[in-house]
Amino acid sequence: MKIAYITTYNPRECGIATFCESIIRDVPELHKGMEHDHMVIAMNDQGEHYQYPDSVKYTIREEVLDDYLKAAGFINENADIVILQHEFNIFGGEDGVYILPLMNKLTVPSIAVFHTVYKKPSVSQKLILQELSKMVQKVVVISQTASDFCRSVYEIPLAKLQVIRHGVPEIKLGTDEAKNKIGLPEKKIIMTFGLLTRNKGLETVIRAMPEIVKKHPDVVYLCLGKTHPTVKKVSGEEYREFLESLVKELHVEDTVIFKNKFLSDEDLEVYLAAADFLITPYQHEEQISSGPLTFAMGSETAILSTPFWYAEEMLKDDRGLLFGFKDHEKLAVEVNMLLDDSNKLKKYKSNSHKFGKAITWKNIATEYLELAEQIVQGGAAQNDAEIVRKSYHIPDIDITHLRRLTTDTGIISHARFGFPDYASGYSLADNAMAMFAVAICQDEIKAETNDLLTVYLSFIRFMQNKDGSFRNHLGYDHSFGHDQSSQLAMGKTICSLGYLIANSPAYIYLEAAKDIFEQSIGIFDKFDDPRAISAAITGIYHFLSIHRTDQHVLELISDLTSKLIEKYEEFSEGEWKWFEPELNGEYGLIPQALLCASEITGRIDAREIAIGSVKFLTGLTLSEGHLSLIGTDERYSKNGKRAYFAQLPIDAMHMVLMYKKAYEVSGNRIFYENMLTSFNWFLGENDLRFSVYDPESKGCCDGLEEKGINRNQGAQSTAAFLIARCATQQVKKHFENEKSNMQLKISDS
Repeated sequence: MKIAYITTYNPRECGIATFCESIIRDVPELHKGMEHDHMVIAMNDQGEHYQYPDSVKYTIREEVLDDYLKAAGFINENADIVILQHEFNIFGGEDGVYILPLMNKLTVPSIAVFHTVYKKPSVSQKLILQELSKMVQKVVVISQTASDFCRSVYEIPLAKLQVIRHGVPEIKLGTDEAKNKIGLPEKKIIMTFGLLTRNKGLETVIRAMPEIVKKHPDVVYLCLGKTHPTVKKVSGEEYREFLESLVKELHVEDTVIFKNKFLSDEDLEVYLAAADFLITPYQHEEQISSGPLTFAMGSETAILSTPFWYAEEMLKDDRGLLFGFKDHEKLAVEVNMLLDDSNKLKKYKSNSHKFGKAITWKNIATEYLELAEQIVQGGAAQNDAEIVRKSYHIPDIDITHLRRLTTDTGIISHARFGFPDYASGYSLADNAMAMFAVAICQDEIKAETNDLLTVYLSFIRFMQNKDGSFRNHLGYDHSFGHDQSSQLAMGKTICSLGYLIANSPAYIYLEAAKDIFEQSIGIFDKFDDPRAISAAITGIYHFLSIHRTDQHVLELISDLTSKLIEKYEEFSEGEWKWFEPELNGEYGLIPQALLCASEITGRIDAREIAIGSVKFLTGLTLSEGHLSLIGTDERYSKNGKRAYFAQLPIDAMHMVLMYKKAYEVSGNRIFYENMLTSFNWFLGENDLRFSVYDPESKGCCDGLEEKGINRNQGAQSTAAFLIARCATQQVKKHFENEKSNMQLKISDS
């Protein structure tokens, strides 16, 4: 069995690196007659290069997304199973999101070891652990507390979870021999070790030392460890210098010894054997693992700790003593009490060491090996995420966030996170899209929505000029400022008006929408932007669904269709089957419009060009099995290189509507499947495996960016999700009804 470990690795100075190396070192080469090979996929932090051992077969640069995707290919070809050592800060992107695309591309089974599980995670932290738990066959945590959080906070099923304790070294060196080895015979030794950061709370131990040495002058405090590399990059040795100045201030220079080094396993075992006390004075309770605390259980060492979650769990049953956060006075009392009572000291040491014997690295490594063997032999390669993808779950409709952004005037354009940003004011396009969203959702929404239609339709009427054109922006203070008209915004407005005319919940809305629509007819032929033309065509298409004999409008759609085809003939060349020299945003709108036009005009060339451009976009965006939208960070031209970020919800919406129309026109099931795949972009089937839809706020985030999601949830994004969601549901319902009818016909025959 070939096991690949995704992890940091020595010589990188990192606790995860030490953890994984200890497992690999102690895994038996032969277990139950099966041989095992181990390979490491090592994470490199930014700008660093390491001289790795031969066991490292592949490296990933933390901030290079493409490295993760290539690593997945390497693993699929060379491993039977993957063990991911997960810590948020060792992977690239927001909270380490880059690990999700790698794990999603794996075709071999996997195990994820969660080293940090927050009780109150950020949105992205929660999403990442939830997604990982769906992708892997087993989630391993190091404590029961972490397992409880996984269930209660992250909703990970109990059957998916397994607790495997942190391992401890088997320390055989005697205390006296170890003290001689480090040059501290006849001393009582208090020790802390690990990479230095402020949340370690080492100043608590230093502040306790005057009271301890006053009563027991033979006590020394060994503070072992380098400053954490990440901390050092930001603030240098500021924390160490603070600790050193505190030592001088308290006049304990002779009893506090700093060792500014990252300890090898061999050195660490000597120091642990020599120590009488191991202290973990961490300043916050939110910690579900501690290597130093666990390691101390491998030796005859008394453990004292602040009551962070892991310490409370590990030190119960008299395996150690707890003192309050930052409570140096209590710490001094506890240390002095144990030094005065040798029987108590011996009891705590013995209880701790007895527990440690059950969790030696050899035992822990064997547990991981047996779990991996069980999964590989069980053949469970398909993960829960794959099952979820195939089910194409569509969330229930909810317009809570749309209402949150809406005032008596209209819908506010932008949001800061989930709250309206009034400074952004109101835009024509956003109110048009919000109106479309409410209109398309009305069949599913039981609550009253006509009030929203009234607001959006009234806003659009207010924005219309005497010549039928529209202003583009209104300030929150109802001022127009230096507003400029936008062809695309006007086209979108025509589209939404047409849809409302065809799907009005009451005659008054049809009348009002039709009046605005007809006043704007004179501006249609002035459009030269392909997307504006396309939006107008779709609006006319909906209008003609109930006004089939309006000759003037029929002529307009014919003229606009010819305009689009002329643009295609001008710019289409070879494999570039497009209407412009660049692929600008909302591209799915254009093929959709041509398909609509082909139904009205009967033009075969319009349909053929539309289907050809649909296939062109499919090749660009669906080649990886999920929707990978053309990013807006850089323009994409026929001879250029596409950008992958930022990806926008409105582009995903248009891809959904494009495939919806292609399926309706052709009946080709592949377009139906592509529509579902495109909609799932909102739910996390995307390049970063992040859900853009927020089930808590019922809004949609503003985009998928290189480092993560843009958590702002503006009007356009939320309307785009609602439109895509309802359009998908309409076609899915129709498809399932057709399928059911077909099955009935077969059974009847």
